[in-house]
Amino acid sequence: MLKLLQKQTLGGLALVGLLVLGACSQPATTSPPSSLSETQSVEVRDKVGALLADWATAGNEGRWKDIPPLFAEDPGFVWVERGEVRYTSRAEAIASLEAVAASGANVETIVPEVAVAPISADSAAFTAPLHFTLTSVGSEPIEVDGVISGVAIKRNGEWKFLQGNVANKFSATDKP
Repeated sequence: MLKLLQKQTLGGLALVGLLVLGACSQPATTSPPSSLSETQSVEVRDKVGALLADWATAGNEGRWKDIPPLFAEDPGFVWVERGEVRYTSRAEAIASLEAVAASGANVETIVPEVAVAPISADSAAFTAPLHFTLTSVGSEPIEVDGVISGVAIKRNGEWKFLQGNVANKFSATDKP
């Protein structure tokens, strides 16, 4: 049961880990795609940064119910962790977050740098180093160090997470 909870909780945490990206972010100053003006590019970076900040704040404050509205309800939704597809739908991601919330877990996420690269006026890629710690009652803390990346899209005037990928750092002791 604990391993199942840890697996569900870790999966939910990877989603929550993205929360802090915006809280600690300083959007990258990449050149805008040729289809975007500099003003549009800055707006996309600001909006994606705000999406990440909202997600970070909700997770760090334990406001789990505020996170699902930030996921895209789109057939392209997918979340990958450590090379494994974890969620292929918004519903699966929400179920994992609900398990994290029910466990009483606390999350601390640190994202020292964030790069947001506009793709179009309604899509952007993001990437950042990531460290987060999950603390659950009666369990050892789970710590993850790595990188998070993904795609955010604008639907009906609001920015949402479409895809995410959490990868642990490669260690010299890991075998290829």
